[in-house]
Amino acid sequence: KHESVNFYSLNVHGIRELLVEVVNRIHTAGFETPSEFFHHFIGEENEHMWFFAEFCLRYGKKIYRQPSGGAEAAVPSDKIQSLLVFARILIFEELVDHFNSAMAEDERLHETIRGINRIHHQDESRHIAFGRELVNLLHQDLKQTATEQELDEVSTYLRRYMKHSFESL
Repeated sequence: KHESVNFYSLNVHGIRELLVEVVNRIHTAGFETPSEFFHHFIGEENEHMWFFAEFCLRYGKKIYRQPSGGAEAAVPSDKIQSLLVFARILIFEELVDHFNSAMAEDERLHETIRGINRIHHQDESRHIAFGRELVNLLHQDLKQTATEQELDEVSTYLRRYMKHSFESL
């Protein structure tokens, strides 16, 4: 039970971050095409955050604190910021989905926990497919104008973020 509350607490905090970032970009320059999908994404992620929070509060009586660190960066341009935001979202969703898939099939877990993970995995598969395409497009666009140093800084940042994300588990 406590492991599930910890995992779902991480989901609550991660989803909150991604919702804020997507809302900040919906219907803005450069995001005209994906804005339609963003509406669906925001609705589904808001629902996910609610049921993860509900599980934590009902069965653990609290949502565990968010681990510190991992997303700090001084980034010089809007293009880099947007790439980092959507890359972080993709990393978060890929990591969470790995565990959702495994837990949905784990017969040692209570059916409620398995069901939550099964539902989340089904929804996340769409988000991951979209996220992979968007991150690729943002990266291709950035490569046309960024310096080698900026691209190296993006790469270093994402490696650090991935390491932090794995260590947060």
